Amino acid sequence: QNKKTLKELEDKILDLLKKADAATILDDEHLINTLDTSKVTSEKVKHQIKVAEETSKKINESRNEYRPAAIRSSVLYFVLNDLARIDPMYQFSLQWYNDLFKMSIDDSKQQKKKGKGRGKSKQSVSKRLRELNNYHTESVYKTVCQSLFERHKLLYSFQICTSILKEEGKIIPE
Repeated sequence: QNKKTLKELEDKILDLLKKADAATILDDEHLINTLDTSKVTSEKVKHQIKVAEETSKKINESRNEYRPAAIRSSVLYFVLNDLARIDPMYQFSLQWYNDLFKMSIDDSKQQKKKGKGRGKSKQSVSKRLRELNNYHTESVYKTVCQSLFERHKLLYSFQICTSILKEEGKIIPE
């Protein structure tokens, strides 16, 4: 939007300069007022663009801090997806999984409020990630185990553990 405004100002100035008489260009008050207004508007727009870029940078930095939660979540989803190879009955939709992940985010916050963290108003991102990953992993495990045959639960647990350890680089596949 701001860049569009700058472009429109440029076009307006160029159009006025093109239409202006070369001999009386310095006496054209409309042109001079437009140039003054354009200068002020241009400075405001440039400031807004700078603020928007800084805000965008902060948002990207914050988003990247939470990337480990996204990685863990994707690892768990693909473990669930692989369960269909064991038995075709084990099929879980991405929408269902997204809803479960959102509930984990909300529920892990509520658990934090009920528990030992009452005195702290702000926790570190790494601690929050650790709590979220642990809570979500447990939530996925418990929820999915309810729908598994007993004989497949140990295999499911093993798949979760090995997939997480592979992602963390603690198991190197041959």
